[in-house]
Amino acid sequence: MLITSPEAMIDLGMQLAKEGKTHILLHGDLGAGKTHFVKWYVAWCGLDPYDVQSPTYTYFHNYNGQILHMDMYRLEDKDYLIKKGMLQQMHEYDRVLIEWPKFTELYDDWYTTVQIDKVGDNEREVTIS
Repeated sequence: MLITSPEAMIDLGMQLAKEGKTHILLHGDLGAGKTHFVKWYVAWCGLDPYDVQSPTYTYFHNYNGQILHMDMYRLEDKDYLIKKGMLQQMHEYDRVLIEWPKFTELYDDWYTTVQIDKVGDNEREVTIS
């Protein structure tokens, strides 16, 4: 589907939350809109979207104990994912959103995949599977 504005990405994030998509893998280049999507997914869940920040350097953020937001961009070793308890945490939350997912053989069978590709300044091609 073609997303033609930031507002349309807001609608998409809220729509997937409303549909009960509880575990989402977010793929896309830097600046594609992954974190923007998460902000509005979180908003539909009754939380403040402005509390959402990219967890690139911290690996994950927890929003009110309800939602786990992870970023695996810098993660180079699946053993680190396991040793730091990140894999276990993924099973402890009702809602989990992962940017830059890696080592998906450990968990991807129960996730919805959202691929966001930039096709213009405000346009994104989004594929959901």
